[in-house]
Amino acid sequence: MRKYNANIKGLVISEKKCKRLESYYKGKKIIIPDSVTTIGFRAFEWANLKEIVIPHSVTEIEKGAFCSNNLIKIIIPDSIKVIRTETFSLNYLKEIIIPNSVKIIEEHAFYDNLLEKVLIPDSVTEIGEGAFKSNNLQEVKISKNTYIHPNAFDEEVNIICY
Repeated sequence: MRKYNANIKGLVISEKKCKRLESYYKGKKIIIPDSVTTIGFRAFEWANLKEIVIPHSVTEIEKGAFCSNNLIKIIIPDSIKVIRTETFSLNYLKEIIIPNSVKIIEEHAFYDNLLEKVLIPDSVTEIGEGAFKSNNLQEVKISKNTYIHPNAFDEEVNIICY
């Protein structure tokens, strides 16, 4: 596994042409460089992150990449097509906007956050088991063409299909 230099403001890549991050980094904020295209499996799990900036160069965020942090803000770039299993689970996110590029939200992707509002575009064709469970959602609007796993949301969430 590669080691990267880090500073208090974020992550500094020691090699400019790095394409894949597989680093365990502890800090408050990470700014991922434009050279990165893939964020590896559980790369920043338990890293105590509050905020991340993901560039449009990133096309793949692997399973659990940012799970079990203190994330309060995340902007998912429109280069992402699949939000993988547990990618943002166990954080403190209150609101999330899913970009139009996303087709699939896998199981437990946003499990156990503080989500009060989520915008799910028509482009999403599938929402996996537990994807939005254990949040503070009251109502969600989803395209009638989207497959929603029966346990994707908490029972009390009002799902409006349009």
